Amino acid sequence: MIKKLVLRNSGMFSNINEVIYNLYEAEKNNYKLCIVWKKSCYKDPTKKGNPWNYYFENIFDIDVKDLKKIPKVNHNKDKGTILKSRKISSFYINKYLKLKPHIQEKIKVFKEKYFKEYIIGVQIRGFGKVKEINCNNKYLEGNWFEKEGIKVGIPYELYYKKIDDLLQKHHKAMIFLCSDSQDIIDKVKKDYGDKIITYDSTRTSYGEMHRNPKIKNRYKLGEDVIIEAYLLSQTNCFVNIPSISNIVMFVLSKNKDLESIELCKDHRIHYI
Repeated sequence: MIKKLVLRNSGMFSNINEVIYNLYEAEKNNYKLCIVWKKSCYKDPTKKGNPWNYYFENIFDIDVKDLKKIPKVNHNKDKGTILKSRKISSFYINKYLKLKPHIQEKIKVFKEKYFKEYIIGVQIRGFGKVKEINCNNKYLEGNWFEKEGIKVGIPYELYYKKIDDLLQKHHKAMIFLCSDSQDIIDKVKKDYGDKIITYDSTRTSYGEMHRNPKIKNRYKLGEDVIIEAYLLSQTNCFVNIPSISNIVMFVLSKNKDLESIELCKDHRIHYI
């Protein structure tokens, strides 16, 4: 039996995490999953086919001639979209999600070049969930950090306290920093200097690139965030706020044994 999962025009890991949940459901209920992502913010006009397959190998060997005849699976109502157990989620990620060889190679080359000491992984998200950005690149809606009672700006002091504690224990440690905001990257580089390692990702000053119509290379946008997440999963320790990022939930699930220092607890997922 085959069912299709029609992904939404939302961020990369919102969709990846939903795929993981539905792979669990598919195996439990004995059907194969056909992933359809026609309405993707990562669709590249120079590339043919399903944007999911830009980045991942086919999960199942399925020959589908008429997608319209295949029943849909319902979207997971849980906003976390990922399974409640890091151990179980890790099993499904590592069993089914196979990156394209050229992406695997980029991850391998970067890790061999830069991950030579104890690596502190840090992900700091830019400002909020954007419905619209005005001409001055100012947000017209919300701030992710307000969910955690943090009212003013990016809470650098929360991250820095944990980073400094780790640097006291591991003097030669390096910091692999990921953010969708170039302003955040510049600020943390100024404060930690040569300790900072970054991947050459697509960023804007305010973040939320997948919502920004001005970014032209949509394929690279998707590849960049996947590479950063897979690299974060291979660090020694991960400093994060899980409840504001689907990327964080994926990283913690990709490597179930990764030490996680959570600045605020995630209200959506309870790890076993």
